[in-house]
Amino acid sequence: MKIRSFNGSEHIESECGSFTNLSRELNYIFKERGIYSEDEDATTIFPECLDTQRKFKNQIPFLACEYSQPPAFVTHWLRQYNPIVICISKFAKNNLIRGGYPEELVYVSHLGNNAAFWTPADIEKFPHFTYLTINTSNDRSGYNILLPEFIKFAQGKDIKLYIKDGQNDKFQQWVKSIDVENKIIYDGRRLSKIELRDLYRKSHINLYYNSTTSYGLNVGDGALCGTPTIATFSTAIREFLPEWTQPPLLVKTTTKSLDAESISTWQNIGLHSPPIGMYPEGTTRQELDPTNIIASLEYVYDNYLEMQKRNQEHRQFILQNLGWDKTVTRILDVLEKCH
Repeated sequence: MKIRSFNGSEHIESECGSFTNLSRELNYIFKERGIYSEDEDATTIFPECLDTQRKFKNQIPFLACEYSQPPAFVTHWLRQYNPIVICISKFAKNNLIRGGYPEELVYVSHLGNNAAFWTPADIEKFPHFTYLTINTSNDRSGYNILLPEFIKFAQGKDIKLYIKDGQNDKFQQWVKSIDVENKIIYDGRRLSKIELRDLYRKSHINLYYNSTTSYGLNVGDGALCGTPTIATFSTAIREFLPEWTQPPLLVKTTTKSLDAESISTWQNIGLHSPPIGMYPEGTTRQELDPTNIIASLEYVYDNYLEMQKRNQEHRQFILQNLGWDKTVTRILDVLEKCH
């Protein structure tokens, strides 16, 4: 078999989007196994969430899908050539099927983490106890719910929340407007992978309390860097993050309508959001439930040594179960079964 993954930005060194990194990691393993090819007839894995148009002769979409069904054009484009589709989680698979794509054509291959790169190091932590969240300020981030809760939790404590985002001026201004005690550090710079790794290592807790995700690569990346990781125990995260890694009171989500009111609310504070009407009527979303956020933040703050011990076991779990080599094996198994 000849195969490659294509995102279109793999050759741009400064590009570090999740789909770009995904393609690079897959191609590294394809090359290692001697099956990488850019020939016209090669199978092309195409990571996407919206643009499912056919661009290659033998194209296999590798899809994310965060809402209860995708936009109608996603399914429409797929039906024009009816490929088998691999989703990055069962959560994404179920959403795609609800959008009308045939279940018998949809498979799952969970993503991996590069344990050779994301490694711990004995470097000095930030002077303040720091929660790091590497999460884009968009409709799925949950920032509109998380940040007010964090600010309430942080009052009177020597702690910070470090937000690593792509530069978003409107959102940054909203953060400043609610952060009267300067508990939040906003960083919109473009960082290299090495700089991101150092950011994980210098932080005390890797925080991923978002509303919805089809996967969440940074959950595993941060944990491999030796940083205890807590995340919303809902959507796709439950498929690869063991419950025993989390505080006793789990942070979860509730089901809400994806409607014009919710989209306008996100847009008003600068969260990048889909246009109103982009998703079919009746589409639902998951929204971060604030109930246990403060209690969970408090738990990891008060029990930091315990969380560090859990992280050691968590790293071993990732090493055994979530390598990119296993992702490639799952992809190849699907292709062998279907061809």
